[in-house]
Amino acid sequence: MVSLLLMSVVVMSITIQRAIALLGLRRASGGYEAQVKPLLARGQLDEAATVRAARPSPIGNVIEAGLSEYVDTRADAPSTTELIDVVRSRLEQTVGREMDQLRKGLGALATIGSIAPFVGLFGTVAGIVTSFEGIAATGGGGLTAVSAGIAEALVATALGILVAIPAVVFFNYFSAKLRAIESSLEDASSLLINGVRKAGWIEGRSLTEAAE
Repeated sequence: MVSLLLMSVVVMSITIQRAIALLGLRRASGGYEAQVKPLLARGQLDEAATVRAARPSPIGNVIEAGLSEYVDTRADAPSTTELIDVVRSRLEQTVGREMDQLRKGLGALATIGSIAPFVGLFGTVAGIVTSFEGIAATGGGGLTAVSAGIAEALVATALGILVAIPAVVFFNYFSAKLRAIESSLEDASSLLINGVRKAGWIEGRSLTEAAE
């Protein structure tokens, strides 16, 4: 019973923490995306690199990491293709790191959702054992002898289910939200890669026109 109560506290703590974190992400990333994405789409990466997010956010961290790698590497990159590979690698690493941060606590929710019913079942078995001990102690099978054990068994079963249901519900909810966030990070990465490709094409064309 104590372990189930502790599990319920953990579930509520993780749920509140993740809900606050996701709400903060929505507020933090909106203005930055609106500013930087049009610049990436046009291949204006130098201008995009000067834009700074008001508050840290996963999509801001990903784009800023990719732009930083682009600015630091482009002078030494032998070709646009190799530059794109380097930037893509940095983007993938940053996306993975950001998603690891966002997934904190979800493993605990999944574990509690899986084991809470079994912990409740263990309590049920303990209650039944108590009932048999009562029967053995009184030498009979009356209601008084078994009522305490049966009550203990039913409460343990109910509590295990009550702990597991919100854990599973919130795990599925947050998992769906994080899949959407991961998809948006991958879209931003693709937009940046296309911006690098376009910037290289524009720069190459400018050099050709200057030579002519």
